[in-house]
Order: sequence, then C-alpha cells, then structure tokens
Amino acid sequence: MSRVSRKEDQFYDKFKEMIAAVNAGAQAYASASRNYPEKPFRIGQVKEYEVHCDTIAREAYHLLETSFITPFDREDIASIIHNLDEIADGMEAVSARFELYDIDATRPEAIELAEMTAKACKELMV
Repeated sequence: MSRVSRKEDQFYDKFKEMIAAVNAGAQAYASASRNYPEKPFRIGQVKEYEVHCDTIAREAYHLLETSFITPFDREDIASIIHNLDEIADGMEAVSARFELYDIDATRPEAIELAEMTAKACKELMV
C-alpha cells in the first residue's frame, strides 16, 4: 500500500505535467534559436507552452490553497511551481524578442545557450 494518498498524488501529477510542458517549450525554444528566421512559427510554439505552464501553475496553486494536508511543506510546493513557471516565462521572453527586435540572424552563443537550456530541461524529466 502506498504511503502517498490520491490527494497528495495530485501535486506530483501537476509537477510532472508542468515539467513536460517546460521541456516541450525548451525544445521549441532551442529549435527557434537554431532555425530563426527560417522557421518563425517555433516562437509561437514557445508562447503556447508558456501559456500552458501558466494554466497548470494556476491549477496547482488552487490545489495547494484547497488542500488541508500536503505531501511536504506548502512553501516548497509553491516554490517548485513558481520556479518551473519562471523557466517557461524566461524562454518565452527571449524568443519573443527575436521578432520584437527584428533579429535577422541568431548568434552561435545564443544557439548554444538555448541548447543548454533545452538539455537542462530534459534532465528535469528524469
């Protein structure tokens, strides 16, 4: 028998869902960096994943507010939710600036940084 109740599982499910969205957004962000301006639609995909992360974060915060017992400290849960959302927000902010500042080529350093971000986000999936 599991020591974690179904109510507590909901937090872990939200974490997994949010990590999956952050990872997918990171892969789109890296692709956007590598292929900009040839494939500008990737920027829209990064935004979609960021919006999806915001939705999951709102659901997780609501779950946190309505739960009497949590699997671990409330502040820690809120911090995890916040930090995952910040990752998505940061990637979206950078990719939005490609079009905002009319970038016509991506510097190799920016591509490398985006790929490192994608690799780090992939590690969250483990």
